[in-house]
Amino acid sequence: MTSSLLGFNLAAIGLVASFTIASASAAEQKVISGGIYHSVMLKEDGTVWAWGNNSAGQLGNNSTTHSSAPVQVSTSSGPLTGILKIDAGGNHCLALKDDGTLWAWGAGYYGQLGVGSNTNSSLAVQVKDAAGSSYLTGVVDIDAATEFSTALLGSGVMYAWGRNNTYQLGDGTATDSNLPKLVSLGQSAVGISAGGSHTFAILSDGSVKAWGSGGVGELGLGVIGHKSTPTTVPGLTGVAQISSGVHHTLARMTDGTVKAWGWHALGNGTYGSSSSPVNVSNLTGVTEISAGYFTSMAIRGSDKSAWAWGSNNDGRLGIGSLDSPDIPQKLTAISNVEGLSAPLGAFSLVVTEDGTVWAAGVNDFGQLGDGVPQDRKVPEQVPALGPVRAISSRYEHVLALRQDGGVWAWGANGGKLGDGNMGASSFPVPVSNLTDAVEVSAGDFFSLARRSNGSVAAWGEGWEGMLGSGNDNGSAVPVAVSGINNAIKVSAGSVHSLALLADGSVKSWGYGYDGQLGNGAAVSSNTPVNVSTLTSGVSDVSAGDYFGLALKSGEVWAWGGNYAGEVGDGTTTTRLSPVKVTGLSNVTAISAGVSYALAVNNGEVRAWGINSYGNLGNGTVSSSSTPVRAGTLTDVVAVKAGYSHSMALKSDGTVWAWGYNGAGQIGNDGVTNQLTPVQVTRLDGAKAITNGSGTSFALKEDGRISAWGRNPFGALADNVAPIPGLPIVVPGVNRKHASPVLTMSPADATVVPMGSDVIISGSYALGDAAMDSSFFYSRGIEMNVDAMAPFAWSFRPDSYGDIEINQIGLDFNSATSVPKSIRLRVPYDHDSDGMPDWWEVEHFGTISATPSGDADGDGLSNEDEFDLGTSPMDSDTDGDGIPDASDTNPLEPETIPLPSATGQIFVWAPLEK
Repeated sequence: MTSSLLGFNLAAIGLVASFTIASASAAEQKVISGGIYHSVMLKEDGTVWAWGNNSAGQLGNNSTTHSSAPVQVSTSSGPLTGILKIDAGGNHCLALKDDGTLWAWGAGYYGQLGVGSNTNSSLAVQVKDAAGSSYLTGVVDIDAATEFSTALLGSGVMYAWGRNNTYQLGDGTATDSNLPKLVSLGQSAVGISAGGSHTFAILSDGSVKAWGSGGVGELGLGVIGHKSTPTTVPGLTGVAQISSGVHHTLARMTDGTVKAWGWHALGNGTYGSSSSPVNVSNLTGVTEISAGYFTSMAIRGSDKSAWAWGSNNDGRLGIGSLDSPDIPQKLTAISNVEGLSAPLGAFSLVVTEDGTVWAAGVNDFGQLGDGVPQDRKVPEQVPALGPVRAISSRYEHVLALRQDGGVWAWGANGGKLGDGNMGASSFPVPVSNLTDAVEVSAGDFFSLARRSNGSVAAWGEGWEGMLGSGNDNGSAVPVAVSGINNAIKVSAGSVHSLALLADGSVKSWGYGYDGQLGNGAAVSSNTPVNVSTLTSGVSDVSAGDYFGLALKSGEVWAWGGNYAGEVGDGTTTTRLSPVKVTGLSNVTAISAGVSYALAVNNGEVRAWGINSYGNLGNGTVSSSSTPVRAGTLTDVVAVKAGYSHSMALKSDGTVWAWGYNGAGQIGNDGVTNQLTPVQVTRLDGAKAITNGSGTSFALKEDGRISAWGRNPFGALADNVAPIPGLPIVVPGVNRKHASPVLTMSPADATVVPMGSDVIISGSYALGDAAMDSSFFYSRGIEMNVDAMAPFAWSFRPDSYGDIEINQIGLDFNSATSVPKSIRLRVPYDHDSDGMPDWWEVEHFGTISATPSGDADGDGLSNEDEFDLGTSPMDSDTDGDGIPDASDTNPLEPETIPLPSATGQIFVWAPLEK
């Protein structure tokens, strides 16, 4: 997405982007805030709404299900109301009530909720006092940090609780606390701020004290190092507000200027660090600041404009590009800004005076709140691709090998898409100068293709020799891997590659400091080297993150990093040369993932290595340095080990998955981790599988690709890219106005034959104003806008599979509804007549052709024409003068024997008709 909200133009509704307020002043109200992967907003009526990641209950709606649309925060007795101020920590939230009490919800594993326990809470609970016998009262300001919390009382007393590993609680110890602890400041505080692992207090005399993590100068003390108790920041007076980011800090001065210190996002024209405050360039009259994850933001009071600087490779600043400015840059798409936030994650939030909320940046858990279900929990067909032969995905990009030897790529880039550009693409793009590929393999930072002549092409980042081209340079187009001309298999790992040669030996290149090159040394190589021991007889190879696998005579060999037992020899000792994996024989397939591996053994799946999320599939989360069986699967023909989830393909074409499921990558229409294999829903007829970082793909027998799971950088190729260069509006929630409520029809999963029309409609329960218009879109592309009730759109599907249609409404207050979606199920062959609907529409323009009919009168029935691949509208498909029914090879011109004086000459060309 650029300036397009779910496929429609923001200019059409006059709205723009969203960010969070990071205030340290008790007099200021924070109305929007972002954590690492979630967002929270305070409405004008005192209610609280949240969206994004919910793994620890940080959305406060009594569940742990992620939500890409806002949900209301509640307590055990009903909605949380009467709130004056909110703040989001890493995975928890704080809310200050109008009676001076404090409420918390979300992650509590370090005690950051302040309730006397270390458990999570998916409902808002009241923060206790220091003794744990009553509750904290008289609170006037709050600040939630990554894994700890702070509060300021009206008396000027400050409390802190939660994680204390770098002394961020300021009590002189490194002991965590699940109850508030008094911070000894020596005088009254008037403002507080908590960042990644460091803390500040503005004192009544205008001075500032700092404590906690100081490893990159974020305390501003002029030296590097942690402080276990509050220490005065030298030379810093006249401070109106402090905002602490993950590794840097901002101070808004009483004269409207801004100072910064720490690592990155300092705004002084450099990308370095400073342990003492420096002046932020070209910014005066500032009324609000926010420091986040290597980003900084500010509001200029004179024109109520928003400014941002720092890291922006994922679009988190919302400045209309992916450039990372080292001085403040204005967000030109936004005006009349009321509040903003640079959260602890890679996104940002802004709220404008009309109550509209805007967001920019990474959206992998729906933290932008745009309602786009970009994390697909069930398989969905990838558009814009014809039939493909093979697919490969590893981290956040995908490669698809076309039937003609060309290659398509999409997702994150940095050169690994091979199209000559560096920017991400949510639609497939062709890899440059590659027309004879027979195999593809995607690595973390680069891509490989094996060519028909046995050579290997590589593209992407090149550090430590990853491209194998003889140097460490990267390339955005394919370059040749040095010295290989007889490869029969290639495999790209995280930072190294393997190639199996025709003589059964193995070559490796790239990063080698963990021994993953297998040549007996722990060094990198920018040209291919021989893998020791495996000089012949190898039939398959697979490169993992920092280790490698090879299959030889039914046995598995492994080498490289062995931190979680991924080498499979019963130890965790790094192996610089190949060793046999314990207890495996008759193996037919292997796959190396991130610190774990899979193998097919007599049709069953064996797994070993790390098992944090159940990715070994044996019903536990315990790692194993020797192979264990994954569930009870049988008849397995292929496996794919990913980052934290695993896949298996059975001989019947069904796909099974297990492990981490936070983004729906298991494909069972849920987000609960699976410790044993479960079948992927709505998917059959698969012939190949692959997965990446939270994404899953299946290549079907008909050459089409199905995708599901997380959608970083458009990895699912559905054009719902989570890194817009401009902010997008957050629908379904407005700080000042009630939003309309949409009901969409027809029902989800309605079957619609290809070529037939279906009416998509929406009815609205009004908010504070009448409806202005309704927008219809699919895969992030605007399909129709209806500005007159009743709101409807006539749609005719032109491809088979499940098609997701989304709708959103806009009222005359510019308040939007929460987007709704339905899936239309377009059958492959709805009437089971042996002729696919798409084929009938392509040739006849209708789906009602008769199988026994003979449209072109060539003696072949329409159904026979489909089976043969000939045209039902042309009696001589190959144009060789022989009717299809009489032609022994109707798809290729016949050879015609002609008599001559010396015998017969065979002319290899068709006769003219």
